[in-house]
Amino acid sequence: MASDTTDSVAQWPLQTLVKRLADPRDPSGGGVLAAVSLAGAAAVAQMVATIERKRASQDQMRAHAFAEAEECFGRLAERLLQQADFDRAILARLLASLRASRKGGVRMTAENLHEAAAAAADGPLTTAEAGLEVLRRALAVAPLCSRFVASDLAAAGHVARAAIDAALCMAEANLPLLADAAQASTRARARAIADEASSLARRLASAIPSIPPDEGEADARPLA
Repeated sequence: MASDTTDSVAQWPLQTLVKRLADPRDPSGGGVLAAVSLAGAAAVAQMVATIERKRASQDQMRAHAFAEAEECFGRLAERLLQQADFDRAILARLLASLRASRKGGVRMTAENLHEAAAAAADGPLTTAEAGLEVLRRALAVAPLCSRFVASDLAAAGHVARAAIDAALCMAEANLPLLADAAQASTRARARAIADEASSLARRLASAIPSIPPDEGEADARPLA
């Protein structure tokens, strides 16, 4: 499979996504997986907000809160799919720079490698920061949600938390290619993201309504 980065991940069938993730010749990897997973988490959270907005049609405050969340989750899902495209592009650039650096030590090659490595570290952190916004928005509406959609919102939260960790791993992998100052600032940024993600995930888990043992998925989407 050719390493084409001109097509968009958003337009791929699911089978194509899986095949490209598995293909070592394609510039897709953990960064793309993290971004796509976060887009999926945002989409599920958007579905929850849509259902709850309809349920809350007689309560203007709740309806407004869910309408805002619905719109935000939709924007985040689109942004994260675009981030997946960006991740493929920066990985392709980094790999090309690494190949060029092995062929000769010209200064331009070294500068290109530094710039490519910086972008390859920044991209996953940008993905992770978008993931924080997914968790923040989910936390904001979790106390307003009914127990019937609790499992969906919880699933979105768990996926978002894991995808943030995955994105941080991708950023950390590129640290050895950075200068000392850039390494320090990147580590600090990653640490701040990890700390906030951990806090948000704990708070979200506590805020999501519990499901009584005699109730479950059968009543989850009465308006769907």
